[in-house]
Amino acid sequence: MVRREKLGRKDTYMYQTRKIGVVGQGHVGAHVANSLLMQGIADELYLCDINEAKVTSEVQDLRDSLSFVPYNTKIVNCYDHYEELACCDVIVNAAGKVALAAGNRDGELFFTTDAARTFAKRIVNAGFDGIFVSISNPCDVVCTELWHLTGYDPKKIIGSGCGLDSACSLCSTARAAVWTPPACAPRSPRRSA
Repeated sequence: MVRREKLGRKDTYMYQTRKIGVVGQGHVGAHVANSLLMQGIADELYLCDINEAKVTSEVQDLRDSLSFVPYNTKIVNCYDHYEELACCDVIVNAAGKVALAAGNRDGELFFTTDAARTFAKRIVNAGFDGIFVSISNPCDVVCTELWHLTGYDPKKIIGSGCGLDSACSLCSTARAAVWTPPACAPRSPRRSA
């Protein structure tokens, strides 16, 4: 599935390589990279993480799994050399520490915004002109931080704000207002017939 652009002659095409970077190779980032590989979405996959052993392991796992997919994706270990992501069309920000969010939505706030400070400006200054997709929490705050840190076009920074965040917000607001909407009410176990 390589994008093709017609060059005038009927049988002449120019191929454009689809390059995607993933920052953060924890649980979520590793799953994103694996999914991109398995679906053949990227022709080149660039992986970054501050933990060299972790990113090296993930890169090796993905390279080993190439024999199970009908794609020949190039997988690049960038470690913490974020400037290497400047060539990407899309960069997925999966930097975070999920365990910090156990208490509340803002649990990862300081960790993820500090992480963004380590890479965002370096990538943009290296010439990145693609799209940031941030899946780090709290998503809206991290996207705003990416914008403020880099001065990057906010129309090219996409947050993955999802139904779960909306449901958490609804239930938190309901608890604060001492109101229980049906979606937040405890459910009784189903009985089998």
